[in-house]
Parts: sequence; C-alpha cells; structure tokens
Amino acid sequence: MHVGMPGVSFSLLAIRSNDNYNLDDHSPCPEPEGLEAARIPVVMDPTDLEDAKTLLQNSPPGYLELYNEPDYSYGNFTPITSPEDSAKGLKPLFDIGAPTQFISPAVAYTGSDWLKEFQGNCTECMDKIGIIGVHVYSVEPMGAIDQIKKVHDQWPDKKIWVTEISPSTGDPKCQYDAAGMAGWMTTVVNEIKALKYVEKMFWNTGTWGILNNNPDACNPSLTNEDGTATALLTTYAGLCG
Repeated sequence: MHVGMPGVSFSLLAIRSNDNYNLDDHSPCPEPEGLEAARIPVVMDPTDLEDAKTLLQNSPPGYLELYNEPDYSYGNFTPITSPEDSAKGLKPLFDIGAPTQFISPAVAYTGSDWLKEFQGNCTECMDKIGIIGVHVYSVEPMGAIDQIKKVHDQWPDKKIWVTEISPSTGDPKCQYDAAGMAGWMTTVVNEIKALKYVEKMFWNTGTWGILNNNPDACNPSLTNEDGTATALLTTYAGLCG
C-alpha cells in the first residue's frame, strides 16, 4: 500500500475468551509468515475484557482496538453494550498504564452520539484514546467521505483509522457491477488519502462474500473463493501502492 495509507489487519488470536467468533482459518491460501504478528488485537466485546487485562499486563501490544460495533448486534449473537457499561468495563484497561495506543470502540453508526456518551461516562478514558476507529458504509462515494469528515469534526484532535469501509453491507440500492465498484473505490480511496488526519484504512472485505445473493452486484470481495485476487484487489493495490 501507499506509505501514507498503510492497511489495518486485526486479529483475535491474542484474546481468545470469546466463543462467538470463529477463529478457524478456512482460507485456501496459506498466510505469509509473520502476518499474524503484524496484526492488531481487538477487544471485540465485554467477554474479552479479562483476557485483554492479561495481555496488557504481560505483553502489551503496540495498539489495541476496543469493542467492535457495541451499538449493533451482528447476527443477533454479538452483544449491544451501552456507553455507560462500556466505560465501566474498559476503564480498568486504561488504568493498567500499559504503553499501548488505544483505538476507540468502532460504532456501527458513525452519526450516533455513542462515543460522546462514552466520554461523558469516563472522560479520562477518552483522554487516553488517540485514535478513533470508524466503520464507513455509503452507496454514494462522497457520502462515505462526509461520514469521515463529520467524525473528525467531533474529534479534531485525534487521528482516524477507517477500520471498515465499502459501499454497502447489504443495501439493495447498491447495484454496482465490477467497474462500478472499482470506480467507487478509486474515488473514495483518493479522497481519503487527501485527509491528513486519516492514518489507516481497511477495506471490507478481503475474503469472498456475496451480498443479497448476487455475486455481480456490489460485491466487495478482494479475493475469489479459491483465494486468487479479484479485479477489485488489483484496483486497490494500484491505489495504495
């Protein structure tokens, strides 16, 4: 990728207590040696808190992301966690004093007040978070950019990592063919690269997936079912260098 826009890859291997997430590797392609070590651990939800404490006390990582979409229940098996409960649960992690850089909980709805309410329940927690993690989905490319800019307006003193981005996670209005997806990606990535406060981004998704049972409409996959690169990955590589 372009030096100014390094990618983000997350891992659960350092935090294993949560049985809701399948850590089995079903990829048809072996991962390059050392890739797992370069990934960033994530505290997916409150069931990971005890393991996160152990990690920070014994082997603090360079970065740690806190809570994945606490305002949304994925598939009805991930918990919704209020800002108040999140502040109570996460504060002990900050109190450990590890030299780790914390990435904020990445909310599902970027326009919500969840993070501001989290800050209201634990100002010192937000003070120790230097990076805002955001999930961005918009059928219109400039709609995605607007979401990022609004987050920056709320947190002008913090860096932003776009930890998920694509046109859609299943909106039937998204009907881009392969060329349309490449066009959306090109517009959005180039716009993001111009935003100096965005340090990293991660396209969703790297593996093969189909939205609305149609592989030819709004398909965000960077790899095919056999692990080979899609045309979209070629576009991505060209944009990020």
